[in-house]
Amino acid sequence: MNGKEIVFSAYDFVKTDRMPSSIFGGGVWTYSYYGEEPEKLVRNPVRMAEIQTEMADILQSDIVYVGSGLNNCLVAALGAPITYRKVGAPDVEPIVGSISDLEKLDLSRIDTDPVLNNIREATRIVSKNVGNKYVVTTTTWGPFILAGQLCGIEQLMRAIHKNKDLVKAVAEFAAKMVLRFYKPLIDDTTIQMISMADSLSSASLISRARFGELGLPPLKTVFSELKATGTKSLLHMCGEMSDRLDLVSTSGANCISLDAMVDMKKAKEAFHGNCVLAGNVSATAVLMDKDSKVVRDAVLACISSAASGGGYMAMPACDLPHSVPIENIKIFLETAREYRP
Repeated sequence: MNGKEIVFSAYDFVKTDRMPSSIFGGGVWTYSYYGEEPEKLVRNPVRMAEIQTEMADILQSDIVYVGSGLNNCLVAALGAPITYRKVGAPDVEPIVGSISDLEKLDLSRIDTDPVLNNIREATRIVSKNVGNKYVVTTTTWGPFILAGQLCGIEQLMRAIHKNKDLVKAVAEFAAKMVLRFYKPLIDDTTIQMISMADSLSSASLISRARFGELGLPPLKTVFSELKATGTKSLLHMCGEMSDRLDLVSTSGANCISLDAMVDMKKAKEAFHGNCVLAGNVSATAVLMDKDSKVVRDAVLACISSAASGGGYMAMPACDLPHSVPIENIKIFLETAREYRP
């Protein structure tokens, strides 16, 4: 079985020849490795595809995330001012302060935006190059963090307590943004899986009750629509999620990856087989800073906690900082690939 077959078999809880293993994201890391600036790459889909294809075969990660690190471009397509950095993800400014502001936004711009179309084109090229052996996808933020970008994160947090109607409206709109972004790639069968990340639904920002009321419904909307098309899904949840694992496991995602502070054994129990669990070797405290033995031991510790009975994918706890040594990424993936129970 190749990496693609192993991932999708694992998503169906089918026993595989080896454990699925993947980085998460890795776009900013890849651009930095090749000395490429994000602002230049979004204008050059051929070059973006070239470096992602080459790195796919160097790392042999079971999942390849084209355009990772450029998630903020989705909000920019609707008119949000965007500022690119030489290294790192670009920044965007909020554009929604009220429901009337939201009603002025035109979702059709997601279809025609040149940057988004370049990311889609790069994804198509990479899929043609290596999509027969790896899961090739592209990435976006989840609805709740997109809502935070549209409104401004501080303003959204205030609105959770003072203006729930606005929060619900923006989150519902953001769910439509996600689906609109992916639709062309799903329709032409370039991708069979989407990848979303959410960093605003953790316990450090909103309560379990608020997540269930405001953060979970738009996730369910996205995954329900995707399921109807036969498209699989990976959801990464940043931050402390321990008190809401049972809730997020009902989102409809095929696989959920978790951050380093979450106990993987407890997460596996809380998921009750609703979805596959992925994670959670720290990308900063381990992959960025430690030697090969510590990396290997951390991978094996995660496997020991979560792999029993299947339904587990080895993955870092978050996206890769640009300074992570490539040797540590290779060791991480090799350790998981070579593991046998």
